[in-house]
Amino acid sequence: MFILYVLSCIVLYFGVAHNHYHPNETKRVWNDPTPEARYQTALFSIQILTLLCGRISASVFFTRPFDADFLLQGLLEMDRIREEGYVLSLQNREKLQIYIAKTLRRLQNISKQITHLQGDHRLKVSFFIGSLYGGGAERVVSILANHFCKRGWDVEVALMLENKVEYPLDPKIKVIDLTQSSKSYVINLLPWVLGVRRYVKTARPDRIISFIGRVNVLVLTSTIGSSVPVIISERNDINSDGRGKIMRLLCNTIYPLAAAIVFQTKYQQSCFPRYLAQKSYIIKNPIKVDVTAVETDEMTIISAGRLSPQKNQMLMIEAVSMLHEEFPKLKLEIYGDGTLRDSLLSAIEQNNLNDCVFLRGNVKNIHERMAAARLFLMTSEFEGMPNALLEAMAIGLPCITTDYPGAEEIIQNETNGLVVPRNDAKALADAIRKVLEDNVLEKKIRQNALFSSELYREEEVFKQWDAIVKAGKS
Repeated sequence: MFILYVLSCIVLYFGVAHNHYHPNETKRVWNDPTPEARYQTALFSIQILTLLCGRISASVFFTRPFDADFLLQGLLEMDRIREEGYVLSLQNREKLQIYIAKTLRRLQNISKQITHLQGDHRLKVSFFIGSLYGGGAERVVSILANHFCKRGWDVEVALMLENKVEYPLDPKIKVIDLTQSSKSYVINLLPWVLGVRRYVKTARPDRIISFIGRVNVLVLTSTIGSSVPVIISERNDINSDGRGKIMRLLCNTIYPLAAAIVFQTKYQQSCFPRYLAQKSYIIKNPIKVDVTAVETDEMTIISAGRLSPQKNQMLMIEAVSMLHEEFPKLKLEIYGDGTLRDSLLSAIEQNNLNDCVFLRGNVKNIHERMAAARLFLMTSEFEGMPNALLEAMAIGLPCITTDYPGAEEIIQNETNGLVVPRNDAKALADAIRKVLEDNVLEKKIRQNALFSSELYREEEVFKQWDAIVKAGKS
C-alpha cells in the first residue's frame, strides 16, 4: 500500500502539477502543452487516485495536506480544461461526459473528507450539561455529540446534575458522571470545581462545550488557567429563567473568558453586555424530521413540551373550552410530562373536557403524531428556541405561538404561523378558529412554515458549529 501511495504522489506531481506526463507514452514528455495532452495527463492521474481510493479509506490514504494539495490540483486542472472548452477528440469528449463527471463527484466527496482531516483530525470534544433528558438543550447536545462522533472525533459528555440519559447517543460516546449527592449548590460547588479540573487534566480534551448559564459559569470558573478553549451556549431567556442578580453578574463577569459564546436568537444576544458581541454567534437549533404533514379535515390540535409554568398549557385548555361547543369534534393532545400534570388534569375535569383534551405523556414517535394533526400550539411565557415549534414547522403543520420575547424571529404573524398575546385565552381561541375556518390561510402558513424551516436543517446548523469548534477561538 505504501508503494502505491508513493507512486500515485509521484505520478500526480509530475503529471498534474507540471502537465508533462502523457499516459500513452512510456517516456516523460517535457514540452507538450497541447490541450489533448493536458487532458490526458489530468485524466490519467485522477484515474490512478480513483482506483486507489476505491480500495483504501480516504481517512487512511490522505493523511497530510501535502497529499491533498496534489489531489486538489488534479481537480482544478480537470475543471479548467472543461471550463475553457478545449476541442478534444470525439473519444476523449465521450470520456469527459461519462467517466470524468462521475470521477470528479467521487473525488470531491473525498476532498471534503481530506479537508476535515487536515484541520481537526481526531479532535477530542467534551460537553458539559446538567443531564441528558427532558429538555431542548439536552436534545441539542445529544444531536451535536452524535454529529461530532460521526465525523471521527472523540466525544465525551459530562453530566453535572443528574446522571440520566434519555436521548440516543452513539455507543462510542463516553458519558462522565460528575454529579454530587447533595442537592445544595453551595455544598456541591467545591466538589464540582475540583471534579471538573480533575477531569480536564486527566481527559485532556481539545475543546470544551458547555450548555446553560449556571453550568457555563461553573465550567469557566473551573478551567481558569487551562489552555483548553471553552465554548459556551445560552439556551433560554435570562430575564425569565430564574437567574438572580448575582448569577447575572457572574455571567457578565466570567463570560469574557469563553473562546466563543453561542446564542440561539438576537434577542438572547441583546440581553448581554455589548463587549461580549465580538465573540458571540447566533446559531439556530438543528432540526431533523423524516415525516411531512398531510392536509386533513380532522380536528386534532397537538402540543409538546414539559408540563411546567413556563409552557403554560393551562392557557390552551382554557382556549379549547371556549371552542368545545362550536367545534364538538375538536381534540387537544398534549405531549410531555412535568410538575403541572396533576393541575392540568384537574382543569380538564373541572371544564368537562375529558372527552377532548388528553395528556399523552412522553412518546418516541412524536413526529408521526405531529404529522397526523391539524395544527400545533405553543403557549410559552418565555423560551430560548423551542425545538417542538421548529419541528412542527419543518413537518408542515400550521403553528400558533404566544408572543414570548424572540418569537418574532421564528414566526411572522399570518405569514408562516400565527402569534397571539401571552395569557390571552380568547385571542388563542380566535386564532385556532381562524385556522380551522380559513383554508387559504391554513395552506399559506403550511407552505411558508416548510420554507422557513430550511434555516434549521441539521446540515446548515452543523456547518456553523463545525467552524466554531475547529477554530477553537472567537
